[in-house]
Amino acid sequence: MSQIVRTLSVALIIAAPWTILQAKADWMKSEVKDEMRGRSITVISQTASPNYGAGPKATLTVLDKNDGKPGVVLTLESGRTKGCPGTGGSYCKVNIKFDDGMVSEELFATDDGKRLFPSKVVAFVGTITKSKNLFVEVTLEEYGTLQYKFPVLGLDVSLDRGPVLKILDYKVGEKYAEVGHPLVKSKTEGLDICYVGNDVEGVFGAGRVKTATLCFYDGVFYSAIIIPGTKLAFNSGVKYLNSVFGKPDPDAVYPSWPNDGDKLLKASTKSVAYLTFGKNTYGDPFIISDEIISPLVPEAVKP
Repeated sequence: MSQIVRTLSVALIIAAPWTILQAKADWMKSEVKDEMRGRSITVISQTASPNYGAGPKATLTVLDKNDGKPGVVLTLESGRTKGCPGTGGSYCKVNIKFDDGMVSEELFATDDGKRLFPSKVVAFVGTITKSKNLFVEVTLEEYGTLQYKFPVLGLDVSLDRGPVLKILDYKVGEKYAEVGHPLVKSKTEGLDICYVGNDVEGVFGAGRVKTATLCFYDGVFYSAIIIPGTKLAFNSGVKYLNSVFGKPDPDAVYPSWPNDGDKLLKASTKSVAYLTFGKNTYGDPFIISDEIISPLVPEAVKP
């Protein structure tokens, strides 16, 4: 298990003075004093019973060290997640859903199948701060599949959004009242609105990209699909992304930013991947995503 997982585990069981603070909504808020380092860690938690049927309670705990990189752990009162971690593995797959967003299968780091740490740890907490409800579905060896609902409205923690990533004049994660030239509206699904432009200049710097599609959820720029179309536009894209995130992950299947290395828990809240397979003809897309807002977007209605 990685050092960051061990650190979070120790923080949850540390024998230190606890100060009970004012609870907000369904959260219980406490403070752990780290006398060795002369600082405090705010511990915010709530416990839920299964929505249906019998089974152990689950506790969602957020640890705010006021450094912009909060931790979070889902702890099962008893039982163990079925089949995970596998032999030699470090992850479990857990179904989660925020508000009316899509149900997604997320990786959670664990060493015992009872304490589960979301791999996208900072983004996970960030999404909680934007949500009213978090739904979690786990399959336990002794109880089968159980669902839990956590009313998460009102979580207030320090959050580092990472480097500024800008496409045209729009910053990923920022809210905009209007989107204009050179983009035109291409899709509307409730609060999810996408805009597209062809032969667009100034997306990455030098060169025009073949297509730029930018999507906004409730006005927040959360996703982009950029098809470079030419070697010049592709190289400009790589140069720009390297300037924002540093070099891409050398071990990834395809170029991706940022490079989180071999860490089980990732602090990044924005991600980019260039989905190329085989020979690069520059017709493959750069996929840009805000990992905090994306989980809130409902699944598009199928025609």
